[in-house]
Amino acid sequence: MKVEDKLFTIGQAANTTGVRPYVLRYWEKEFSLLRPIKGDGGHRLYRKEDIEKILYIKELLHHKKYSIAGAKKLLLEETKERKTAAKTDWYKLLKELKKELRGLLTTLEK
Repeated sequence: MKVEDKLFTIGQAANTTGVRPYVLRYWEKEFSLLRPIKGDGGHRLYRKEDIEKILYIKELLHHKKYSIAGAKKLLLEETKERKTAAKTDWYKLLKELKKELRGLLTTLEK
């Protein structure tokens, strides 16, 4: 599903995702990665990323038949994997940069 870059009210998010507003509010309590921003007056405003997360949670719970606990565990593992991959990418990049800088230093010293 293609979601445009804008802010959605809880009603719009519910219509877009097919998940009722009371379920969205419950999922916010259960899944720490789902945190819409609060607008003036405390109204929830969902971003594109939030809509995508809701659709993924819905897929896990309704289509893949995960329990809430199972979905939480899977999402936690995926988040850890992404963080580890990001750290590894930075580490490799810094290592390569260090090698290149040493090569430049050697060239400049000649």
